[in-house]
Amino acid sequence: MSAPAPEHVGRKTPEQIRASKRGTLIQALAGAVLGVATLPVMYFVLLWGYLDEAFGILFLVPVIPVVTFWGLDAFMNETRWSLLRGLIAGVCVTLGILVVFQLRVNLMNLIFVGAFGGIIGVLLSRVRDLVRRPSSGL
Repeated sequence: MSAPAPEHVGRKTPEQIRASKRGTLIQALAGAVLGVATLPVMYFVLLWGYLDEAFGILFLVPVIPVVTFWGLDAFMNETRWSLLRGLIAGVCVTLGILVVFQLRVNLMNLIFVGAFGGIIGVLLSRVRDLVRRPSSGL
């Protein structure tokens, strides 16, 4: 079997690009579910650390979404850049807790902001897959 021609190395076919975009959208929906599950956990860890005066536990608040979204990306993609993509999505969800405090803390705000933060975080971390176009072959 011969090696591929040098001009085709590293290029993706239009079918692969469409599949990558579809995978990104599916991962964004999974990010919404994880955002909904992660934001209340962050809130309760924050509340527990503050009310119990266990300020050492507060370092878990930004770590929880990063590890969660890192796991999502490692599960759904190759693991080459998973930690960076998990960090980007985790920061978006962590910023969501600040938005919840501005809107008043209630369950609906936790759910909507968590879902929105998860979707935006995954889409920001996979923006390259969304805007990639097939090369013209020139």
